[in-house]
Amino acid sequence: PWDIPDLPPGALADLQASRRIAVTIASSIEAIAAHAPTGNARAVADVAHEPRLRAYLVADARDLVATRADLVRHGDAPNVAGIKVHGEWSGVATADPAMSALFALLAEHGRPVKIHNTGPGWDEALRRIADRHPALPIIVAHAGEGSPSVAAARLAAATANVHVELASSFAALAEVRALVALAPRDRILFGTDSPLLDPAFVVGTYVDAGLDPATDPGVFREAAARLFGIS
Repeated sequence: PWDIPDLPPGALADLQASRRIAVTIASSIEAIAAHAPTGNARAVADVAHEPRLRAYLVADARDLVATRADLVRHGDAPNVAGIKVHGEWSGVATADPAMSALFALLAEHGRPVKIHNTGPGWDEALRRIADRHPALPIIVAHAGEGSPSVAAARLAAATANVHVELASSFAALAEVRALVALAPRDRILFGTDSPLLDPAFVVGTYVDAGLDPATDPGVFREAAARLFGIS
């Protein structure tokens, strides 16, 4: 539904490399918006022989049986980095009991989970989930409900396993600066939303908040490399 190119895996990796992005972690829009098993299978095949790409498997809170089957089938496949949960597209709010049940399943798997949050009280609901599963790394997509928020920074500061990334179509610079001042620096990750967004736009958001690739390698490489086991 967006005006973006449908790039084959090698072309996406080449495009990112031209922007000095060594490794890109992506998920299947087919898995998010239509059918998770089909999209996940394609994503796993796309990254299997492309070391510059990693895949998130998409987990659906509406179908724990299919999610468990995908974790068994693909969870340890080459270059699978973690799990993606999209509350808005699935229609399951973060505070919904179905989301808690999904995270209980994902905690058994143990790989990092990136969640697109939605619904009232999403931050408190995610804090309860994080406290319930302290060994599970959780990444707040867009550092909020679609755009960076101080609520996400408070959540990261109050937990030991919640991370944030600041990619968003909405720069919201005042909120981003306040977030960066509150969130633990070692749990701020670099996200791009590429190819929907040009990474240069997102880098600008980070730099305007005082985070620079030249002076903050932890944010732009080391934190993610450690989290996802990328050498």
